[in-house]
Amino acid sequence: MRLSAAILLTAATLLGGCAGTNKEYLPTPQYTVVQPPANFYKCPSVDAALKGIKPEELTDNQVATLLNRLAHDNKTCAQSLATIRSYLSEASKTYTQ
Repeated sequence: MRLSAAILLTAATLLGGCAGTNKEYLPTPQYTVVQPPANFYKCPSVDAALKGIKPEELTDNQVATLLNRLAHDNKTCAQSLATIRSYLSEASKTYTQ
């Protein structure tokens, strides 16, 4: 009888310890989505440069002008992507510290 009372008392004590109100929770990770501003996306469309142009009817001068425009548009797009990379790199440094 004493043994069963002791086991019952021990079990009640152990279970009572689990019912306490001090609960520790693992911290929830905080995620932040960094979105570059819309004006950073400056990549002119090739379709816009070629709109209304029939390649077989182009003169040499028009081909040269088109190539210059495409080269300029490519630089504009490359600069835009470099700006986005820089922006995201700086944002990453802010959130990893």
